[in-house]
Amino acid sequence: MKRWLAIVLCIVLGLSLFQPPIPTAKASYDAISAFPGAEGFGYSAAGGRGGEVYHVTSYELTGPGTFHDALMTAGTTPRTIVFDISGEITIPQIVVSDKSRITIAGQTAPRDGVTIRGNNIRFINCSDIVIRYLRFRMGVQNFNDDTMYFEDCQNVIIDHSSFSWGTDEVLSIKSKDYDNPKSKNITVQWSIISEGLLTHSMGGLIEMNTITMHHNLYAHNNDRNPKTKGQIDFVNNIIYNWGGYPYVAGGESGTKGYGNVTGNYFIAGVNSASPQYAVVRGNENYSLYLENNRIDSNKNGILDGTDTGTGMMEAEKPSVVVPERFEYPPVHMQDPEVAYDYILDHSGASLVRDKVDQRVINSVRKQTGVIIGHENDVGGFPHLAQGRAPRDTDLDGMPDAWEKAKGLNPNNPEDRNGDRNKDGYTNLEDYLNKLAAPGFPVNYPEAPPAWSGTPFIPPVEPTTEPESGPVPSLDGNAVRSVVVRDNSSNGSGNAANWSVEENLQTGDFVAGDRLTGSSVYKFVTIPDELKGMEWIRSAVGSRSATSDDLLSFYLAADADVYVAHDSRITTRPLWLTSSYEDTALIIADDQPVQFKLYKKHYTAGSYVTMGANNSTSSMNYFVILKPANP
Repeated sequence: MKRWLAIVLCIVLGLSLFQPPIPTAKASYDAISAFPGAEGFGYSAAGGRGGEVYHVTSYELTGPGTFHDALMTAGTTPRTIVFDISGEITIPQIVVSDKSRITIAGQTAPRDGVTIRGNNIRFINCSDIVIRYLRFRMGVQNFNDDTMYFEDCQNVIIDHSSFSWGTDEVLSIKSKDYDNPKSKNITVQWSIISEGLLTHSMGGLIEMNTITMHHNLYAHNNDRNPKTKGQIDFVNNIIYNWGGYPYVAGGESGTKGYGNVTGNYFIAGVNSASPQYAVVRGNENYSLYLENNRIDSNKNGILDGTDTGTGMMEAEKPSVVVPERFEYPPVHMQDPEVAYDYILDHSGASLVRDKVDQRVINSVRKQTGVIIGHENDVGGFPHLAQGRAPRDTDLDGMPDAWEKAKGLNPNNPEDRNGDRNKDGYTNLEDYLNKLAAPGFPVNYPEAPPAWSGTPFIPPVEPTTEPESGPVPSLDGNAVRSVVVRDNSSNGSGNAANWSVEENLQTGDFVAGDRLTGSSVYKFVTIPDELKGMEWIRSAVGSRSATSDDLLSFYLAADADVYVAHDSRITTRPLWLTSSYEDTALIIADDQPVQFKLYKKHYTAGSYVTMGANNSTSSMNYFVILKPANP
């Protein structure tokens, strides 16, 4: 009864509260596609079209001819990266910032193709990126990180690629500032996101903003398959053997979400704790269109899923169900049973699948396999046959034999950017597209579907006057008149979750707005000298505040004031670094997140002020008080 009541309430809310936007523009697929078969928000990413060619020729970490060099030396001229070598290419961490117009053409690699390993790649504030037919497998390292990460990027398409063995997330795409999202026009298609490593084991954050995910496989990830916020079109994907959570509809965030979940196949595996639910951790801020999906919950080894409608949505944490699909760029959609075979036959770096993808695909077909903690649990990195690319005398990315067959000159590198057949693609692109074509099902349309109508634009929240004054003050033994001035959109609600606590111990809750639900965080390690101390518990939601005086209080006695700041935040706030010393001490919770402890001594009667967290996506800081004479 409880479940049906929740569902009815969601539908009523969806019908009564959802306000379609005022029409502003007609929709269309009117730009040239990145390549034949490109669809969704990122379909028209220009990549390296019309620019230069970089040949990857070296297995070294850095230097001329390396994959690292290919990305890091890209400038204002569009660049297409081709591979004259194959096999494993080990990289240092590569952070690609403020670059644009890059195509990474993994389909050019000979023999068994290329696997990128050893570290991860992060794209920050980049645009017009095309990635095709590559494997990215990180594996256990001495650090936690995503296999691949995009932040504040626009016009991106990832096609027929394989991602695995991340120690944080496997593939994440997000905006840094959720209140002003900069990520847009992104597609992930025909790819495999698998085997996030325990203890974290996360498929990925796909958040903020316009993102299409279609014909992908998520397999053997405990959580975030994916976790979504903002605008997402999630079509014709397979999610297999999630552990705790499959598709996460916003989680505990107050951030708005508008998701289409259509034509997908959710298949529970041995690790699936709640096999009856496909869409979980929703809330009143997440609007969901749910249509024509299948869920196979019985773990009987046979594909026999059914469409349970809103019954596949977590009853205790439902989203707001809306009656019509959000108008996002459509993709060629099939019934889940047809898409299931398409995905298993063609997803990932499928021109030549390595043993990792073969094993993962077979585990889906046979409904076997488990979530792993180390790549060696499943045999580690497989051997890849290496080879050399065919002769390319003028280094224009097109082999001599192909150029001669097409009437081009193998001694003239400039003809790569001609268009001999007037199809809108350069001659180099024609060659790349020919190599990539076998990765699509036979007769799969090369052009995206016709599209007309009014693109969905999220409704603008009505502006309201900020609430007057801070939340009333709090008192403790060491602190007096603790005041929280949270100026974010939910400031008063966040501030109400702050508190002054006694006797800090392992097992205590970390955050005042994470005391219940699925994201309950508790301390697991505390330096001995700080156990038993008074402390100020904050709210995760206050990480979005920009107040210079977010927290203030008076000290009743001489004390050392410790600020615990999330170690994942690489840029510390100035108010912290300018006044507090790094103690080299760590306090950790069970997420797991480590907080670095900073200290400053104050005398009795001091008025202490602390500002913003300097990150809207990581944990908010909290404060520990150690009296001079406890």
